[in-house]
Amino acid sequence: MLRSVLFFSMFVLFTVFVEGETVTTKFSEILSGEAGRNFKALQKQEIPPYYISYRVEDERSVTLSAELGAVSSRDEERNRILTVMVRVGSPERDNFHPLREDVSVYYTSQGEESRLPYEDDPEAVAHVVRLATEKAYRKALMRFSKVRANLEVKVAEEDSSPDYTMPSPSVSATSDHAEAPRPFLSSWEEPLKDWSALFLRDPRCFSGTAEIQLVDTEKTFVDTQGAAIVQYSSRARLSFEAMTKADDGMVIPVFLSFEGKSVDDFPSRELVYREVEKRAALMEALRNAPLVEPYSGPAILSGEAAGVFFHEIFGHRLEGQRMKEVTDSQTFKDKIGDQVLPRSFSVTFDPVRTRFEGKFLWGGYAFDDEGVPAQRVDVVEKGILKDFLMSRTPLEGHPSSNGHGRAQAGRLPVARQSNMFVSVEDPLTKEALRRRLILELKEQGKSFGYRIEAVQGGFTLTKRFSPNAFNVNPFIVYRVYTDGRPDELVRGVDLIGTPLSMFSHIEAGGGEYGVFSGFCGAESGAVPVAAVAPELFVSQVELQKKGISQNRPPLLERPDRREEP
Repeated sequence: MLRSVLFFSMFVLFTVFVEGETVTTKFSEILSGEAGRNFKALQKQEIPPYYISYRVEDERSVTLSAELGAVSSRDEERNRILTVMVRVGSPERDNFHPLREDVSVYYTSQGEESRLPYEDDPEAVAHVVRLATEKAYRKALMRFSKVRANLEVKVAEEDSSPDYTMPSPSVSATSDHAEAPRPFLSSWEEPLKDWSALFLRDPRCFSGTAEIQLVDTEKTFVDTQGAAIVQYSSRARLSFEAMTKADDGMVIPVFLSFEGKSVDDFPSRELVYREVEKRAALMEALRNAPLVEPYSGPAILSGEAAGVFFHEIFGHRLEGQRMKEVTDSQTFKDKIGDQVLPRSFSVTFDPVRTRFEGKFLWGGYAFDDEGVPAQRVDVVEKGILKDFLMSRTPLEGHPSSNGHGRAQAGRLPVARQSNMFVSVEDPLTKEALRRRLILELKEQGKSFGYRIEAVQGGFTLTKRFSPNAFNVNPFIVYRVYTDGRPDELVRGVDLIGTPLSMFSHIEAGGGEYGVFSGFCGAESGAVPVAAVAPELFVSQVELQKKGISQNRPPLLERPDRREEP
């Protein structure tokens, strides 16, 4: 555990290695120079900073959308956002120390966000950086005074670990240089129009969108320890969303997406067409499907659904930084070494591994947003809790970062998830999982259970002042009967519960894995993540009815279905 601070008044020269060649990055040199100058100037103040970091995300994106058979938007966008962190005091106690009973002041509110010019003009960049640094410094002083007062009047803290760690600086870069995405060619327009028009087959469809988006990001990180990092990333998504309305007023959405590093990861256009056709047919079937009744009993979750399930009810409770706050439930803080899952289950977070069975995973990176190299973290081994996801904010028993300090542009990093891998030993076949479900239903005296195939997202609550519950939002759910009747599609389902109770009912896993990539929102904003998980058999889940609109279906006919006068 580092308790001393080494200041750097001179900065190392930053270089990027691209295919064996060394080239200078002009922007990183400008940013490093400004960090050194501003840090040195602020040392003259009565309470000087002991650490400053600058993070810049230069993101370029192109998006093309079609709505119900026609192109609806073409967008090209570029954002170059500076995020400044200033820390005063010492790594032992600084302005980021949690304020007890003050839930209105969030950790990430202390940073300063500014938009930088696109050109690498030293003077123009310096003006923006100087103003942002001064604002962040003044915020740091104000909060540090609150921290000192808070420590004086409150009882002794449970966790006496320092507020920050100062690891060795990294001077590196990824070699995967990203080019700005090119404007879309006309060849994408017709497929998007055709795909979005497929949703019109449902007479009650009132929204049907097909969209393709490419995003390339150059992220630069420098700090007053001498770190200088540039890394490049790319992601691509082909997504579909449509909505229809049932007779009882319920709005029924369907979703479909394909993720990758680039368009080369997408399936063939013929395969995409067939999958969108299936979703369009599903939308009409859902509109006519029976509404689910409240239910408590056994269920099977597909791999994709299990990934979201684990992300929400398990992953967020392994993010170490939140456990320092007395307002957090700290579900697993004192459970290292305890069995928290069945012994056949293991859970790993690995941002270094960026693909699973050929599928690109969105939660990968080389360095986190605090300049720490990405690391694999085995959080659960054979059911036993081993570790937490850590940023540079330590926790008792966990004194250093394991490369999981992450944030959206403009926010300050906290411990967050990356690529989650849930694995199971001795997996059951799909048929064996179904037999296990039927057997459990009969033992519980139930005539049917449920099979959850696809979800659209979810959320969880981890604070003490609210019920520690989760809500996962399935949109493809089937009722499974014990008497051999065909499975029945149902609608209007929310999967709810409390985490510790739910963990105790996870019984077995299957051999087919699903992948879910998307964005996770939390204290430090939205960050890309992924979850890989097997099918699950859970002996007890709770389903509730989803809220519905009270508005009647549209009165006016759709233009394409009007009868001629």
